[in-house]
Amino acid sequence: MKSLVVKDLRVSYRGKYILNGINLDVDAGEVILVKGPSGSGKSTLLKSICGLIPYLYQGFKLEGTIRVLGYSPLDALRRKIVTYVPQEVSNYFMTFTLNDELSILGVNNGHELISELGLESVCGKTFYELSDGERYKALIALALLQGVKVLLLDEPTTHLDPWVLTDFMRYVRDLALDRELTVVVVDHRYEVLKKYIDRVYELSQTACADLGEVLGTIALVKDCLRSDDMYMLKIKDLWFRYDSCFDWLLRGIDLIVRRGEVISIVGRNGVGKTTLLKLMAGILRPNRGVIKRYGRVFYIPQEPIYWFSKGSVRDELADHIDIFNARVSIDALAKIFGISKCLVKNPYSLSVGEARRLSLAISYISNADL
Repeated sequence: MKSLVVKDLRVSYRGKYILNGINLDVDAGEVILVKGPSGSGKSTLLKSICGLIPYLYQGFKLEGTIRVLGYSPLDALRRKIVTYVPQEVSNYFMTFTLNDELSILGVNNGHELISELGLESVCGKTFYELSDGERYKALIALALLQGVKVLLLDEPTTHLDPWVLTDFMRYVRDLALDRELTVVVVDHRYEVLKKYIDRVYELSQTACADLGEVLGTIALVKDCLRSDDMYMLKIKDLWFRYDSCFDWLLRGIDLIVRRGEVISIVGRNGVGKTTLLKLMAGILRPNRGVIKRYGRVFYIPQEPIYWFSKGSVRDELADHIDIFNARVSIDALAKIFGISKCLVKNPYSLSVGEARRLSLAISYISNADL
């Protein structure tokens, strides 16, 4: 019996088709990748496979056939055969800590798996204290400990740093072979994942085509510091922790950002990357050290969708144009950021990628310096 069969799947939202004519055929033990541009329906496909669409999300209509080990998606979800690990990980926990989650689920033998995923040191911490990547791994651990047979991963490269991602995907690949676990990964970074997957599918609104072997290329990115010495941000000897009973999260950070520079801050999950950005933006205050800002700062969070307050993307843009007294055409702005087709949509119906492009458009409207 096939682990997953999708035949002639069509998914529409309020009469408009998001997916049309999708076919998948996946064996036990396979790891497949579904890739496609932002807004092509990748997350919608996963939510349909696990039964969240149309039973949880209103306004959706599903046509065609989906079978997960012979069961309908909703029956498979109820039997804990299939689990969806979403992009937005903050709101999928029932309690406050991983230990509490394990207790509610009646799991007493998960120490080995928790250790293998590098979560043993965070089990007693609240989910609010964990990084986005640690929360993502916690959701995966809870799914695996319940004995799922089909694991649906939505954009894992967004949450896991490069060091953790390599170990994690190798671990998932081994689990798939040892337990006959079927894994469907939705992501756009094929070159990062290609060593761990069996097949690749390209998703569009007309089909889901098996690409077979796909060759990827990696472009060399050079460090091109500009000579302009106009500072935008200076950080000197910054120290930060969330509470005096916790260890220091950031210690002795020194950083200079000049006008015109594009810099990247990388590091393992939980080392304080998001915290550092919040300190730069003034959302948090350092316990020690100095931050000097030479202009206005605009902060875009990992989950920008919770910003939005209007009923359509057009109204959201119009509202911020009014707030910032900006002189910009909504249609021109939408074209620049690739959201022209989204102007009539409710911001909360956008894909994560579309929501991020909308947040970038709002930052453009703000005319921030950093």
